[in-house]
Amino acid sequence: MMPKLNPKSAVSFVLVAAFFLLLGIVVSTGAPRAKIEKALRYNRSVAQKLYNGWDKESIFLPNGRTFAEFERENDSYAIYFWATWCPHCRNAKESIRSFDGSSVPLVGLPFDTDAQKYAEAKAEFEPFWEDITLGDGGFVPREGAFDIPSIPSVWFVENGKVRKIFVGESGLSKLPEWLKNRS
Repeated sequence: MMPKLNPKSAVSFVLVAAFFLLLGIVVSTGAPRAKIEKALRYNRSVAQKLYNGWDKESIFLPNGRTFAEFERENDSYAIYFWATWCPHCRNAKESIRSFDGSSVPLVGLPFDTDAQKYAEAKAEFEPFWEDITLGDGGFVPREGAFDIPSIPSVWFVENGKVRKIFVGESGLSKLPEWLKNRS
């Protein structure tokens, strides 16, 4: 025997279901969905395409060398994408320190806008790597060719090919073991 359906309950159910359906449509078509999908597609082939698109002659290390010169001097190296405003970058500090004394050279690509906060973070972090800048010493924009889907991340590059990527705090936590096994 079927229970009787209360018309008020049925209307309430339909209204609540319609609300959540509309909410799902709004959220799934907006920027959060695109951002999540972009981050999920972040793999070596995406990294390689971005890397190939860089104008390596117009980005510089603080000592005046171009990134292209740095690349020619090193068969293999790692690139650390980070920002002072990124809490995950601060939390991954110890993993990044595993490069100190490693045979793998490390360069950083900071996505910052505030020069004072950047200088404070560099002093606190006691960095042992060089950060990449634009020719005028300005920060590299994250948009465009440097549209890195997720920070912090580290790319290991060997002979111009992105061989391995580490993404987020959990990915970067694997760096010390990977570096140890690599040597």
